[in-house]
Amino acid sequence: AATALLFAGSCRNGKLSPDTENSTTGEVPPPPAAPRAVPGTGATDTSKVYTSVERMPSFPGGEPALMKYLHDHIHYPRVARENGIQGTVVVQFIVGRDGELHSITTLGTKKGGGLEQEAERVVKSMPRWEPGSEKGIIVNVQYSLPVRFVLQ
Repeated sequence: AATALLFAGSCRNGKLSPDTENSTTGEVPPPPAAPRAVPGTGATDTSKVYTSVERMPSFPGGEPALMKYLHDHIHYPRVARENGIQGTVVVQFIVGRDGELHSITTLGTKKGGGLEQEAERVVKSMPRWEPGSEKGIIVNVQYSLPVRFVLQ
């Protein structure tokens, strides 16, 4: 019987961390930009999408809860399993100020066999996240989540 080993981590500064196995395509998010202030106010722009903030968004319960969620909800696609397709799928999304996930997409070379669709499906089904903040203000943050599919 085939089983899947799932791994997730955040992607910051253009590098997958800690899983870098399939990062050779160079198709990862751009390096983080410095937070931008609203001119004349000294406040952080809350409509902007940030790539790096003082407090990054987090899955409710933290990384252990995220790993459990992925383990419990991802089903290795039949076509991928039957054809021996495995690899890391990077799912990129925006964690909105309300914690909802938006603009969910995958990055990099497509693995096929339904891996991208399955990773996107599971991210779309996630509960609200704890939003990120910059200078104490809740902001929209782009987040990349590598999900590693391995047949055992």
